Amino acid sequence: MNREEFDKFAAEYEKMLRDNVSASGEGPEFFAEYKVADMRRRWDVRSLGREPETIVDFGGGVGASAPHMRKYFPQARIIIADVSSKSLEVAEARGIDRVDC
Repeated sequence: MNREEFDKFAAEYEKMLRDNVSASGEGPEFFAEYKVADMRRRWDVRSLGREPETIVDFGGGVGASAPHMRKYFPQARIIIADVSSKSLEVAEARGIDRVDC
């Protein structure tokens, strides 16, 4: 899939995701937080007490995981990297730093 194809999905990504996970009985927010909470648990086990200064979410799209990253890693700078400029615009509107790939 090329950059333009990814850009087409930026505006409707969250609705598509919600529709796709509805059979689970949970919303996309549940899965976004679950992944970050799991990352936090794994960090605690392996980090030797050192907190991350920056977290780069490669393929972070519209930034759905960023609020949870801020919750579980409040000291870290959160950066979203994605090939879709449109998705990064949505993330940037949420106050998330971005990197165009």
